[in-house]
Parts: sequence; structure tokens; C-alpha cells
Amino acid sequence: MELFKLFAWINVSLAAFNLFLFFIRFIGRKSGNASTASVKKKLAMIIKTTRKIHPFTGFLLIVFGFTHGFLALGGFSLHTGTLVWIACILMPLTLILKKKGYRKWIFLHRSMDAVLWILLILHRVNPWLIY
Repeated sequence: MELFKLFAWINVSLAAFNLFLFFIRFIGRKSGNASTASVKKKLAMIIKTTRKIHPFTGFLLIVFGFTHGFLALGGFSLHTGTLVWIACILMPLTLILKKKGYRKWIFLHRSMDAVLWILLILHRVNPWLIY
């Protein structure tokens, strides 16, 4: 397997892991009283662990995304992968809004995640759409 393809699959795995945190928290909120205390305790443990790892995996996604693009193209070129990478960079910038007290920062963060996945699918289907 070519190295740039390995980085591509690592990036997809990192993005899926980061999205996993949202789904686990969603399940935890929607489970309500129906779930047992042990299930809630396990979900809380998973959330606590993934929350600590999430910023690190997001950083790796940015670094490995750049590395993937550089290895695949032999340099920098504007195409759909560049848009995916820009979306990855914009996501942690929403934390600036959090620090400024903007309550809806998480909505923007999650919206950027949806944009990232749409762009990722577009990149997989037609990488040179905007070339």
C-alpha cells in the first residue's frame, strides 16, 4: 500500500473516532431513565476518556491530512482534499468562540463536522472537481 493511502485511511479513522464522541454523548442523553446505572456509568467512562483524547486526535487529523495531501500530490494543489483540510483547521477555531463566551460554539463545531464529512465524501468521489 502506498504511504499516502495509509495516511488517508488513518485520517478517515481519526475523523470517525472524533465523530464517535458526539454519538456516545447523544446516546447518553437520550437513554434517560430507561438505562441502568451500570450502563450510564460505562457511557460516562467512555465519554470521559474520549473527551481527553479528542483534541489530540483532531490535531493528528490536521497533521496527517496535510501529510497525506503532500505525499499524494508531491506538493500543494487546490482540490477537494484541500477543502477537507481547511474544514479540519476551522473546527478547533470554534474553541475561540467558546473562550469568548459564545454559547452556540458547539453548534458551529458540529456543523463543521457535518461539512467535513460531506467534503470527505466529495473528495473520495471526485478529488479533482475544483481543479
